Amino acid sequence: METFKAAWVIARENLAEWRKNDRILVLLVLSALLICVYIGKLPIYAVTHQEKNTLFLLPLLFTDAMNANGLLKVLLFFGTIFLFCNAPFLDEHKYFLILRSQRSGWWLGEVLYVIAGSFCYMLELFVISTLLALPCASIGQGWGESIMTAFDSPMDVYLQIFTGISLPPALLINATPETAVVYTFLVSWLVMVLLGLLIYCINLYSGKSWSGVAVAVFLVLLDPVLRYTQTSYNMFDLLLSPVSWSSIENVQKYSGTGMLTIPYIVVAGLGLSAFLIFLIARKSRKMDILLIQL
Repeated sequence: METFKAAWVIARENLAEWRKNDRILVLLVLSALLICVYIGKLPIYAVTHQEKNTLFLLPLLFTDAMNANGLLKVLLFFGTIFLFCNAPFLDEHKYFLILRSQRSGWWLGEVLYVIAGSFCYMLELFVISTLLALPCASIGQGWGESIMTAFDSPMDVYLQIFTGISLPPALLINATPETAVVYTFLVSWLVMVLLGLLIYCINLYSGKSWSGVAVAVFLVLLDPVLRYTQTSYNMFDLLLSPVSWSSIENVQKYSGTGMLTIPYIVVAGLGLSAFLIFLIARKSRKMDILLIQL
């Protein structure tokens, strides 16, 4: 119990640093602006044409596209990398907290911070997208008139409603907004935690801050590459691409193809996270806290 209390202190201190960390503030502002750029025309179009749309626009932020150029999902996951790029989160102010918390409290606190930080980032994306939907929001009436108009219409009409958002049939036809938003939030949060733990673990073992970031960038960019090849949807490739899991249209239940299932995502995501936490704990227990280079 004492270890958990000490860990929570470290996690809470890391979150409190967001208020005066320019890097975090820039990330939160830019992510909000990106969402406004990509879906900001939807409420304007809907209000002008007196149409209603779903309140839950978050799944549209994480849809797949053919390439990474301007792809919103890729940019949002890059935000996760930017959020945790300084793992294992050591600075001159952390030294005394580490001494008080000892090894177990220190590494557990940093793990809790990755989990809580990912949740806060996802919560911001959900809140911003929901606020944009409020002027023309409805619940229980499907995706809405404007969204389906963009889906069924030529490009010139689509560009009046969205900018660079993919509208896959597997999402709009086979999934309800309520189901899609719950899936997108939880799975995207899990993937963000996985990326954060991966950066933390690799940086901890390598002693270099760029190594974990490089691997995480590779995993994020793997998603649009698989989407571009298309044939991968009938194979097992998506099973190895965690970022692809965040798009509900990739799941076999909704796409009708491939091998990606919700039970696999849950087991693989939690299993990989647990394994990374084990590696982090193992390395942290062997490190001499007094010799850590801050």
